[in-house]
Amino acid sequence: MSVTGPFSHPRNLNPTAPEFFPATNQNPFFIPTRFYLPPPPPPPYLSFFPLPPPPPPHLPPTSITPTRAVMLLPVPADVTETSLRRDMELFGEVRGVQMERVDEGIVTVHFYNLRNSQRALNEIRYRHMQEQEQHLQFTTARGLVSGHSLWAHFVFPQLNAVPEGNNQGSLVIMNLEPTVSSTTLRHIFQVYGEVKQVRETPYKREQRFVEFFDVRDAAKALRVMNGKVISGKPMVIQFSRPGGLTKKLFLASRFHKNFIYNNNHLYHPPPPPPMVKLNNQMYEQQRKNNNKKKKKKLKKFIKKNRFDAHFIINANAIAGGEFRDGRTTVMIKNIPNKYTQKLLLNMLDTHCNDCNQKVIKEGNKTPMSSYDFVYLPIDFSNKCNVGYGFVNMTSPEAVWRLYKTFHNQHWGDFNTRKICEVTYARIQGLESLKKHFKNAKLLGVEMEEYMPVVFSPPRDGRLLRKPVAIVDPWDKPVADHEDSCCSNSREGFVVSDKKMEGSDGCSCCLGERIETGGV
Repeated sequence: MSVTGPFSHPRNLNPTAPEFFPATNQNPFFIPTRFYLPPPPPPPYLSFFPLPPPPPPHLPPTSITPTRAVMLLPVPADVTETSLRRDMELFGEVRGVQMERVDEGIVTVHFYNLRNSQRALNEIRYRHMQEQEQHLQFTTARGLVSGHSLWAHFVFPQLNAVPEGNNQGSLVIMNLEPTVSSTTLRHIFQVYGEVKQVRETPYKREQRFVEFFDVRDAAKALRVMNGKVISGKPMVIQFSRPGGLTKKLFLASRFHKNFIYNNNHLYHPPPPPPMVKLNNQMYEQQRKNNNKKKKKKLKKFIKKNRFDAHFIINANAIAGGEFRDGRTTVMIKNIPNKYTQKLLLNMLDTHCNDCNQKVIKEGNKTPMSSYDFVYLPIDFSNKCNVGYGFVNMTSPEAVWRLYKTFHNQHWGDFNTRKICEVTYARIQGLESLKKHFKNAKLLGVEMEEYMPVVFSPPRDGRLLRKPVAIVDPWDKPVADHEDSCCSNSREGFVVSDKKMEGSDGCSCCLGERIETGGV
């Protein structure tokens, strides 16, 4: 066999050889080219297994003090902003509506006026409780949203939710002459709108806080009064957080992650990168499961807080002098821990005396304010009260006066930032209270000043009757404690997460259910 071409190979080639390797390369200038191809891409990944469900929706922190932001839930997904505004403006002008979480059943409504938000929350809750207790269905009633009964909470206002969100109705007045009184400031600023309160700073006498009911009045006062001279000193005025809002949550609301306010427009953050595509049937099933979990969480949230609403003193039930709620025993919360029974009695005496003088002066025929029962639970490890107490007034009218005077007001003693709350107690009436404490063990209560006391006749601030303990601390009947008050603890009636050392906590049966935090 002869071979022609540029290559010369030895003869006698084996045609059955699997490969051919030339012994020598006769053309040293020719180098065969090798081609390197990239590996093929992996096949597309299709998951036929459901991914882990996303975390449940985060609910904004609720506020125990009234704010202008009212959270509604569970809101139907088909509710529009127009219909929601129409229903909410029955209570007052609406400043803004947050609809970015309506698919989760959560909407937040911002009012200009604090009293309008309070009215909205009270009526929405009242309508919800009425529907739940009486099994009535309403379609066009005040307090419904697009014909639906919802639940409502005050929430900490998010400062980026509305234009000029840093204006929450409160102004800080700086560079004041310390001799300028709060009364003088109130007279000066009430020209621009109704003033809710004027607060002093304990360690900064040249600084005061003026809070308006309406944020528009606060903006007007800032615009006109900033730089004006009072007592020879120019005032420096800025917006401040309202009384009762903690600084931590107030500042945190500036950087809320769900929405941003920019150039007079609300917009959402960019969406996350798309997830791996699921099988259509599995995806639909996962979506339904997630929606069920969200609805279940919202229903649980509402059910947990519905019990608390039973203890709220409803202004609508007392409006116009119609005292439809006959309860008379109240729970006073957030009492400064240094308060003693004597200080509490002095406070109640002063209040009753002032109210009765006003009733006499106006010639009203309403019952006088007086009380016949007081109990201030004590933590015997430090001889301080546990932050709440119980008082039985002698009439619903007296309860209403006490509520109007102290509810959501700052305590003026001990430089505390606590805000007083007044709600109904679980056990109602003097006789029920006597029976409860006679059958209950109050371990560690060996001094009469720590005992639940009664007054006969009732104490009204003018005639100061001596307190009489319900039972003799040295001669108490021995009752099966599990058959008395604490058997109710299985129902979850807890007023404080702070356990009283040296006491069995029988006062818990008087109060409402509070799951997180003391009162």
